Amino acid sequence: METFYIVGMIIAGLFFGWTIGSHYTGAVMGTAYGAKILDIRTATLIMAICALLGATFQSHEVIKTVGVGIIPIEYLTPFRAMIMMLNAALVTAVNTWLKLPISTAQLACFSIVGVGLAIDAPIAWEHTMLPLAITWVGTPLVGCIFGFIFTKTVGIVKKAERNSEVSAFCRFHWRSGCSYRSFNMG
Repeated sequence: METFYIVGMIIAGLFFGWTIGSHYTGAVMGTAYGAKILDIRTATLIMAICALLGATFQSHEVIKTVGVGIIPIEYLTPFRAMIMMLNAALVTAVNTWLKLPISTAQLACFSIVGVGLAIDAPIAWEHTMLPLAITWVGTPLVGCIFGFIFTKTVGIVKKAERNSEVSAFCRFHWRSGCSYRSFNMG
């Protein structure tokens, strides 16, 4: 039975990874593609390479937080990991199908919390969930402030210069931003 749950955990993990990719593709590359800064082939190539690099070099940090940082590792059996990933994948798939935004990182964390609550496992509220909650609230606010500042700055530069250097700067900004977001998605 243990082998069945391990296989189920792997399939659920692959399904969750697929739903993450399908959910974030538009968010990562949609604006640059829509603004005709990147064609579909270039956008897909940049996203694929950067997501692979992110998964290869950064995903271990996510595994540390979600895998052992929320509930103790001894509580996380293959069956429970399968339930967590299947839940997160299904909710992500439904939200993607409905075209509703959702944070897959929050969803994964709260799926683990749900499993922890169901089995009466100790949950690291202060050490993991509180800092994550602060980040989840603070990041959109900081992003809003920086988005406003950068948009105003580029607008001022465009009005002042009106030349191809500004256009080149904007194309570079979109490509590097898409690459960074793809890396983080991985």
